[in-house]
Amino acid sequence: MVKVIASSLRKGNVVEHEDGKLYVILFSENIHPGKGNSVTNVTMRRMSDGVKVIGRWRTVEMVEKADVDEREYQYLYHDAEGFHFMEPQSYEQITVSEDVVGDGAAYLTDGVM
Repeated sequence: MVKVIASSLRKGNVVEHEDGKLYVILFSENIHPGKGNSVTNVTMRRMSDGVKVIGRWRTVEMVEKADVDEREYQYLYHDAEGFHFMEPQSYEQITVSEDVVGDGAAYLTDGVM
């Protein structure tokens, strides 16, 4: 884990929240009111079960950002179990639930990386 300033959070970042669980950022917005402190509002999805959560930090607060190993997977198909992907180097297949894929499901076509 690496501590970063809240105002640097972007869509796709993974952070550890107060409950010790990992969340992926879906939307991030820095708000600078005329008076008072600037804040960073984020919409996040808990990676363990797909629950959406709203978070808010002062823009100068430090947040735990997870170091994520990113790999490219090829989309195979969708069925009752979920969305199936394959890692092209090892041919390892994973299944991801509909909650995790979310709105991105509309952009998945056969063979897309």
